[in-house]
Amino acid sequence: MAASQVASLTPRQRDVLQGMLAGLLNKQIAFSLGISEKTVKMHRAQLMLSLQTGTTAATVRVAVEAAFAPLFTRDHK
Repeated sequence: MAASQVASLTPRQRDVLQGMLAGLLNKQIAFSLGISEKTVKMHRAQLMLSLQTGTTAATVRVAVEAAFAPLFTRDHK
């Protein structure tokens, strides 16, 4: 079930989710993707609605259950 939920996300939502899994701040995700921090927050909110999660921790749990791996690391500037 988790895999199908993650698969239903848009490509940009999956990009933001990868940043979340890597433990990046919204500002860092925005810089990495070349978008504004406000846009990252919008994508986070939408992906959390799609995954039916209410917290970042629950969102990350669903992603881990789906074997969704981050492309970024905390060292990514």
